Amino acid sequence: MASIFRRKGRDLWYYSYFDETGKRHTCAGGFTKEQTRRMAEKVEAELLYRKRGLIDQRQERYIESERLPLAEHVEAFEHHLYGRGGGEKHVKRTIACINEINAACGFATAGGIDAGRLSEFLAKERKAGRSPRTVNEKLIAVRSFTRWLFESDRTRTDVLKGLKRDTKGERSDQRRKRRALSDKEIAALLRATEQGPDVEGMCGPERAVVYALALGTGLRAGEIRSLTVRDFDLADLDKASVTIQAAYSKNRRTDTLPLRRDLAERLAGFIKQAMKHPGARLFNLPDRTAELLAGDLVRAKVHQEDGAGRVCDFHALRHSFITRLARSGVSPAVAKRLARHSTITLTVDRYTHVGLADERAAVDQLPALDLEAIAETVRATGTDDTCAKNGMQSGQRASGSIGPDGSTSDHQSKGEVLEERESEERDITPPKGQCDAFCENVSSSDTDEKANGPGWTRTNDQPIMSRLL
Repeated sequence: MASIFRRKGRDLWYYSYFDETGKRHTCAGGFTKEQTRRMAEKVEAELLYRKRGLIDQRQERYIESERLPLAEHVEAFEHHLYGRGGGEKHVKRTIACINEINAACGFATAGGIDAGRLSEFLAKERKAGRSPRTVNEKLIAVRSFTRWLFESDRTRTDVLKGLKRDTKGERSDQRRKRRALSDKEIAALLRATEQGPDVEGMCGPERAVVYALALGTGLRAGEIRSLTVRDFDLADLDKASVTIQAAYSKNRRTDTLPLRRDLAERLAGFIKQAMKHPGARLFNLPDRTAELLAGDLVRAKVHQEDGAGRVCDFHALRHSFITRLARSGVSPAVAKRLARHSTITLTVDRYTHVGLADERAAVDQLPALDLEAIAETVRATGTDDTCAKNGMQSGQRASGSIGPDGSTSDHQSKGEVLEERESEERDITPPKGQCDAFCENVSSSDTDEKANGPGWTRTNDQPIMSRLL
């Protein structure tokens, strides 16, 4: 039984009890002894119910977890992301989005997360001019957090499960549109970069190798930054390849991509000159790759932005790789595998850029519309109707089939078909006496109910009773 007491110099009463594990707890009560006694009795009753299994301990854990400060859950979620192999940049961005939403919506506990307030916050972000991609990024971050709370038994439900991101708006409202480099621009970029100065701790030849690798494989900046010497298989330059580890791939999957021989030779020479440990990072690629490429584009006299407002940053090198695959006649299915996309729509619609020159080249492949050239082609292939006309004029008739509309094949005329049908009708039409007898039998059977079998039809319709039938 709980003990009730009041400490010297204090106005409050206290009660002390032992839990189911034998641990002693002392809690503050009320300002009167009777009030404190009722509080102690309630705690003892709950303790007795818990010992006898009348209280669901899992629900109690839910209640306790939902009352904890939300900052503790966010910290645990951050450790979970790092433990799952997430990159530092991705984890920091995700946690920053979660903290921003919690502060803006006033979420203090896990149980206080509300889908309605989050929807209002996202609507204000859109009205403030935020791009759909930025709004979706924040929604994805907080939804991954609430899903983790539910899956780790920290909350009873995933309260944000019903919120969907705006995929249509993200596709239609692209704030940063990229372009693909032409072969002439690529050659100028690589040439100018090799002769360029050191930038961000990278010499010109190293930057040129990085650009060539991105243009020849479509690798992203983070994936190139993670490559080590052992990730390259250059033993046979005709079968060279590069492997992207799952921890650094966007789809969290280990992929191996082929390398062209000229690119493999360039990489082999760079690796031999770098003399790095097999487990060391091969390239010293900085985080701000857009500014790195911008300087080399200026030195190569290549416009970073075209007349349509499309820009060329480091990720545009991936666009150039996929576009060059399409221009070379590679099938979309193969291009999708090389790009490591989840859907072929992303490969064709987002990363393949078709310009006026490509459209003009496709139109030039059409056959000419010159009548003399078309007639010459028809005569060469033997598809003209000269033989058919000569055959009909000489009185030759070829046997053919009759279509359902009376049309014929194998040069048989429509008059001949009608003549054949009239001949067949004369052959199958019975003599007049037989036809009258047949009609009398049918008329007599109409008055005889016993003769009304399944093979007979009683009718007074004169067209049906005609001799032609």
